Amino acid sequence: MDYWCYSTKDKTPTIKTHFGYWGEGVTLSALKRIQSLTSDRLYIEHVTNFIYSHPDLFKIHLEQINSLIEQNNLRLTIDTYNDFKLVKEIYSKLLSENIKITALNTSEFVSQNNEWLEIMQNEINQNKNKMNHTYIIGEIGQNHNGSVDIAKLLVELMSRPVKEEVFGIDLKPMDAVN
Repeated sequence: MDYWCYSTKDKTPTIKTHFGYWGEGVTLSALKRIQSLTSDRLYIEHVTNFIYSHPDLFKIHLEQINSLIEQNNLRLTIDTYNDFKLVKEIYSKLLSENIKITALNTSEFVSQNNEWLEIMQNEINQNKNKMNHTYIIGEIGQNHNGSVDIAKLLVELMSRPVKEEVFGIDLKPMDAVN
């Protein structure tokens, strides 16, 4: 086995969903094989995308999740501050009511709260809309090693359009000033 993860009934790895419950496993030998097969920046940073794009090269196991979990469009992944606040509220409520925290229990608990579901759907929609724009968070660091030429090159590289393979969208180039 090279790669193991949970998946939806349509074989989508849950790591590519909003559920936010499960991880994935990749063997060291698979990671080394990917390193030897590609120099593509996307695949070096997100190795599982290489596995998804080249399934014939790997032994993959997809463990299907409970279909009851898929019935709700849950978003328990934490990509935004709003996600964090909501997930904190949900898990605090689960703990205060002594509900055992499992994917199924959490899913059933959340599905009974229309306000939470609405917040999740709004966050999903807002993030879809945001994916049409590129945002950058500036960082003062030593990536340029004190070289103005390298700093300008970094800005130029970051201002190129990006094909985001995980969610299958194209990101527009960002506006950059150098």
